[in-house]
Amino acid sequence: YPCKKIEINPPKNEDVALNEFIGLYQNVEFNTIYEIEIKENQLVAKHSLNENIALNPIAKDSFYSTSGFFGRLDFVKNNRGKVTKFKLSGQNIKDIEFRKIK
Repeated sequence: YPCKKIEINPPKNEDVALNEFIGLYQNVEFNTIYEIEIKENQLVAKHSLNENIALNPIAKDSFYSTSGFFGRLDFVKNNRGKVTKFKLSGQNIKDIEFRKIK
């Protein structure tokens, strides 16, 4: 397949308002909750059954991890600019919604 090489310049953690994203997020269908918090100036996803997952910015409201099942998080804001949910994509999943509950 012919491909074109592109360069991306993701923002640095210190250039992103990480505090906007902290909180508890729930997916009812999977009956699971993730806590997003900041540790050592980096967003981290915490779950009671998994190791902490470090999240790295790829855009202002999007982050990725090196964990295959937790590949990309796209945070969604309401019309007032408040984060209301994130969409999770990874191995065999796409845009699974986790609503902010706290």
